[in-house]
Amino acid sequence: MDELSVDEVYTLGRCYALGEGCDQSYEKAAKFLKRAAGSGHAKAQYNYGMLLHGGLGIAKSPEKAWFYFKLSADRGHVRANYMVGCYLIMGLLDYISHEDAVPYFELAAEAGDSDALYNLGVCYLNGTGVEMSEERAMELFEKAGNGEAFFNLGVCHLNRKEEEKGLHFLEEACKKGHREAGELLAQKV
Repeated sequence: MDELSVDEVYTLGRCYALGEGCDQSYEKAAKFLKRAAGSGHAKAQYNYGMLLHGGLGIAKSPEKAWFYFKLSADRGHVRANYMVGCYLIMGLLDYISHEDAVPYFELAAEAGDSDALYNLGVCYLNGTGVEMSEERAMELFEKAGNGEAFFNLGVCHLNRKEEEKGLHFLEEACKKGHREAGELLAQKV
């Protein structure tokens, strides 16, 4: 096994995690991903962090997950930046820093991560870690393009008395399975 490259070790871990070409085994995935993560492989660091975050195949450990997410984020992994932002803004380590979370969301959002775009939009909408700006929040929600973002965008337009736009985005949120958007839409139509 020592003759495998770091990329090959990562690939084995990923295959075990997803059950691609083998039986799914989070335990085996954790073994290979940890080994590749220890060699500085950013994707392995992120994926090993996800196993630690969810307690998949290994004991759940937010502290260790944070460590691996941060290593991966420092190497430019988009989704790891999103997770670091989440840990900071939600206080998953008994430490909350909205201001520190925003740059991580921004990095992931710049790379097009839908969840980061949405969360950054929420930060702007509420003035969490940034100066409040409904305009900026709405731009980010539209770019995010997911059901929750479209729901919030619809509500923003309705609050501005822009009924047609508001209803349009609520309909878009419904198409993406957002239940609350459907309920609000039913009240408005």
